[in-house]
Amino acid sequence: MEMFEDSGFKNGDIILTEQQILQNIQEAQRLQNLPQSPSLIKNKVSSLNLDVEMETGTGKTYCYIKTIFEMNKRFGWIKFIIVVPSIATVSNGRPDGCCYNSGW
Repeated sequence: MEMFEDSGFKNGDIILTEQQILQNIQEAQRLQNLPQSPSLIKNKVSSLNLDVEMETGTGKTYCYIKTIFEMNKRFGWIKFIIVVPSIATVSNGRPDGCCYNSGW
């Protein structure tokens, strides 16, 4: 993304080709008996768009932390963004597990 090239500090570029990334994703899907992605997802903002969806209680926090440590160890990356839906976060943090409302 050329517009960010000179705008400050950033992580190093991914050294894998798109084909290698797709093969790695398909291998992980195959090991978990999941349908294989036919291609990588791209959009206007990113040349690689990955989405991890996991049910409550299946280890999302562990998965993200482990991934961050591995990416730091292998590539020296130190910047990460994890986006979490705020309503899901608030409702998971309530003792009764009820959905968010403005009176809480």
